[in-house]
Amino acid sequence: KTETPKVNVNGNVLTWDADDFAICYVVTVNGKPSAFLTGTTFVGNEGDKATVQSVNEHGILSPMSTEVVLGASTDIENLESSDSRNRKDNGNLYNTAGQRVTESAKGILIKKGGKFVRK
Repeated sequence: KTETPKVNVNGNVLTWDADDFAICYVVTVNGKPSAFLTGTTFVGNEGDKATVQSVNEHGILSPMSTEVVLGASTDIENLESSDSRNRKDNGNLYNTAGQRVTESAKGILIKKGGKFVRK
């Protein structure tokens, strides 16, 4: 049996403590399953209502966590990977969740270590 995750919110970032018996976690956003994660961090959108459930090796879900409302995204400061000094940056474009996005993406974006807003 896995425990009900106790969630914490910092802006639009949802975190919880790992459960030793969980093989993954289900994040439900606005009443619909949205993510199946092995980690303990989820980045959503401002205003999203989210809950988390842990899943054991038999596929049994824990009770849902307390529902929380995600806030505005937090600032990104001093973004630098540990090996960024030793490699060339190829100019890829990323969102605040660290996902590579296309040039048509909108929102807060990161390119070559700098952040900017595209509307």
